Amino acid sequence: MRDDEQNLSEKVGNLYLVLQTIVNAVDCSGCEILDFEVLLREKSTNEFPLLTFQAIIDNDESNAIYMKWFENEIKKIYSFLPKKNLDINLDPQQLLLSSTWIFLKNISEFCHQIKIEITETPSKLLDGRKIINKQTLLRIKKFGYTVAFDDVDTGENNLQFVINNINYIDRIKLSLPFFRKESCREIWSLLKKWKAFADLHNLELIVEGVSNKKLSCELSKYKFNFQQGYYWSCPKRFYNFLERD
Repeated sequence: MRDDEQNLSEKVGNLYLVLQTIVNAVDCSGCEILDFEVLLREKSTNEFPLLTFQAIIDNDESNAIYMKWFENEIKKIYSFLPKKNLDINLDPQQLLLSSTWIFLKNISEFCHQIKIEITETPSKLLDGRKIINKQTLLRIKKFGYTVAFDDVDTGENNLQFVINNINYIDRIKLSLPFFRKESCREIWSLLKKWKAFADLHNLELIVEGVSNKKLSCELSKYKFNFQQGYYWSCPKRFYNFLERD
């Protein structure tokens, strides 16, 4: 094994996955679990390993090592939690790499229980076009997956981008922490705009960053029932959810 491959394998070995619930909050004190978002963490920091991840997805060779590890971890989760629905994040950059498509094929046996979340990170252009387009999304959906756009109204996933791909997505997610500097009035205006848009196009809308009961109750009051955040669940290793299966 080359030194760079060994170094990358060691970095991947320092990674682990956690799950965070996405719920249907029928009221602010009770909920139905819809899905579990799969989140990447680094053992040394217990946080998302941004620099390591950017290095991994820079080329197909390194991404292949990571995606094989990720595939094995997803299959391990399903061996213990066979009935659960998982949401898997993919950076647009990864969809330029053949190893990502091999990964999607290799876990397609679980396709009806998996949503692919496309993150808001701007990607490189492919033949002068954005990599996230009709052809890319249709290719994902042909495996049987449903598709979500993460963190709408930020980064790549702005309103126009969502409109351009509206026929090929099933869910949008809006993260409140991105708008913490805005006034309450502006945040509620943003939420209502996206809810009207989601209802019009028959999309699920998930509100992320629900951190306390008061916020959850306010959201539920205005029919923002699909919620995610620390009020409902801290990210945990999959075995913490075994008792619920």
